[in-house]
Amino acid sequence: MSWLRELSLSLSLSVVLLQLAVVPGLTQQPEEAQTFAIENVTVVDVVDGQLHPAMTVVVVGRKITAVEPASEVSLESSTSRVDGSGSYLIPGLWDMHTLQLQMGFPFYLANGVTGLWTFMNDREAASETRRAVQAGEEAGPRFVVVDNLIDGSLPWWVGFPAAATPEEGRAIVDAHAAL
Repeated sequence: MSWLRELSLSLSLSVVLLQLAVVPGLTQQPEEAQTFAIENVTVVDVVDGQLHPAMTVVVVGRKITAVEPASEVSLESSTSRVDGSGSYLIPGLWDMHTLQLQMGFPFYLANGVTGLWTFMNDREAASETRRAVQAGEEAGPRFVVVDNLIDGSLPWWVGFPAAATPEEGRAIVDAHAAL
């Protein structure tokens, strides 16, 4: 698989996210997949450190379907277009130490963070937030919810689950895995 194909599969729309706010209905769950293209953008290849200017990135629904030189892309007239001239498109960043989800998602997205690894949350509330993002009801990054720490029989952390036996520990882990 070429570097360009690999990049197109993993590329996230971070630097131009604020521009995409003008694409009608982008944050709503579409009945059918919407198509838009970012034209004339410079794509940053973080694997080899190269910049690839004058590229067009085509997105159908929430999937990047093409990353090609702008001169080689033919778009349908129904495709929404975003002018990426003077902008850079980079793979989305992951925040791997998000303690709680209180910080607003627009902050993450505006700074190129398209993925979160989060813990120390209310499990049910975090799962509901994740569901709302996945359903397109709320704009936000993808995120992995890991459970709070599991304390021992003499808990140090107030409000976190405690397990005095291996069986209790397994039950807590099983409950989290079910979310």
